[in-house]
Amino acid sequence: MRSLGAAALLVASVSACASDRDANSRRLFGLSQLATEPQGALAVSDDGTYVFTDYSQERESRGELTDAERGALKPHVSRSALARMYAQATPDGQRCQTQSGAYIVDSALGSACFVVDEIADAEAKSRLEFLIALYVSKAASAK
Repeated sequence: MRSLGAAALLVASVSACASDRDANSRRLFGLSQLATEPQGALAVSDDGTYVFTDYSQERESRGELTDAERGALKPHVSRSALARMYAQATPDGQRCQTQSGAYIVDSALGSACFVVDEIADAEAKSRLEFLIALYVSKAASAK
């Protein structure tokens, strides 16, 4: 089951990401896309470090979010924001392996599959779209 493998990779990447700078860092979230390009995973820790893993090129890049990115990210990964988003998760996690527009999110609330076009809650959809935009940005800078 590749989605479970992706979730495990996210956890490992976030752990590695957090250990780079500060032993007290903790993961904020991870986001993975399996069905369409760019296939990979983005893991971000609370100290602003991130790891982007490109699955197709089997390459990993590391960096640090800008102050603006960190500030903008905070409201999207608060516990209440994530809980609202997780309420919109699809119950069929297999769809994240094959469907365009589907993403796996991993956080302190667990791992879940989201199909963007099926999220009815506008605020939850906006939060996921922010995380996706960050993912796309880091995927582009990793090339």
